[in-house]
Order: sequence, then structure tokens, then C-alpha cells
Amino acid sequence: MNAIRAAICEDDAQVLDLLAQSLRRTFAQRGVEAAFDRFAGAEELLAALPPEPGRYDVFFLDIEMGGMDGIELCRQIKRAHAGALVVFVSNKEELVFQSIEVQPFRFVRKSHFVEEQARVVEAIVRELSRSRERFIALEDAGTGRSWRLDVNALSYVEVRGRYCHFHAHGSEEIVIRCRLLDVEQRLEGQRFLKPHRSFLVNADHVLCVDRSAVRLDDGSEVPLSRSRVTETRQELMRYVREDQ
Repeated sequence: MNAIRAAICEDDAQVLDLLAQSLRRTFAQRGVEAAFDRFAGAEELLAALPPEPGRYDVFFLDIEMGGMDGIELCRQIKRAHAGALVVFVSNKEELVFQSIEVQPFRFVRKSHFVEEQARVVEAIVRELSRSRERFIALEDAGTGRSWRLDVNALSYVEVRGRYCHFHAHGSEEIVIRCRLLDVEQRLEGQRFLKPHRSFLVNADHVLCVDRSAVRLDDGSEVPLSRSRVTETRQELMRYVREDQ
């Protein structure tokens, strides 16, 4: 990956310029050319955001702004562009806990931005490089049709009888006649959990794991077998630690 496009939303014009300049230098040090669109408020960014995803690789958002705050802005961005990388940049460290509900990719303190930005940029480059390469190919055993599926967009896979049902954000359900075991083998190393013998779940879309279900960021729930509670939680935490 040698180029990205990012959006920065910050209502202080001086801070907005400093963030863009500093981030551009840090990305350049990683060999990545970064182009930034700058927005002075949430409403301005939303008005410029196209309905289809793909314009921006990452969003850098202040939390406390006039009008709509960054947390609500993040919620609206993710509603239209599931899987978007959002980094909060805020002076209010206590807001890190409130921001968890919208699952930002990172939270950076403005007072420590210079020290922390290199680590954040490294994580962004790693995540984008991985997500751009995550595709699998499957053949329908009944029709012989071949499918190319975007793993990053998949939220979960469910087997019903001889068919696997693939659920992805913003897309119609895809049904392929194949074994879940075959899908699991194709997804090896791709951050998928198996909370139930009939389901595979993309860890990147997990909101929380409770006693009987795995809740996803699109509002859906997947059953969790009692025998797999501990294993599922441990596996999810391992992926979380990899991202830090």
C-alpha cells in the first residue's frame, strides 16, 4: 500500500492544519502518501460524504465540537460505511470510555499526539494493508458457480443444511451450497471466531460476547454455545491485543 485518503474533522482551524501536516509527514515516513480532506464540523463532513463507501480509508475525528459531537458523527459514518476506520483525537481523556460504544479504531490524546501518532499510523497502515487483501474464492457444489467474497465485509456465516449463508454489511445475503468446514479452512488466519458449530463470526465486527450470544455491530446476534464461551472470549481478546 503506497497511498491513502483520509478525512479530518476538527473545529479549531489551527489544530486542523497541524494535525494534517503532522500526519502527512508520519505517513510519508512509512512510505505512504496521504491525502487529507479537512472539515470544520460534523455536518460539513456528512454533507460531503458520498452514499457509497470507499472515498476515505480513515477518519480522524475530534469529539467535542460545536453542533454534532464526534461520537454521534462516528455512529453515522459507520451506519453508512460499516468497517470504516475511525480515530478519535481529543483532549478529553475521560471520553475514551464513552467512545467505546461506537468502536473507534484508536483514541489519541491531543496532549500526547506527537508521541502517539507514529504507533497509530503504523496500526492504520497494517490494518489497511490486511483489509485490502482479504478475499476468498468458493465454488457452489450445486451450480458450479464460483464466488469471490470480500472477507472484510463479511459479518458472519451460517450453515443451514447443505447451504452456507454469508451475511455482509450493506449487501444482500449470499447463499452457496458448500460445507462450513470448507469455508472455515478458507478463512484460516482471517480473524474469524466459531462461537457455535453452525456459525463463523468476523471478530472485526463483534460488539460484545455475553453468556449466550455474540452481538455484532450491525445489531444482529449469533448464538454462543455454552461449551465455547471461554474459548470465544479468549480468542476475541487475542485479536484485540494484536490491534494494540
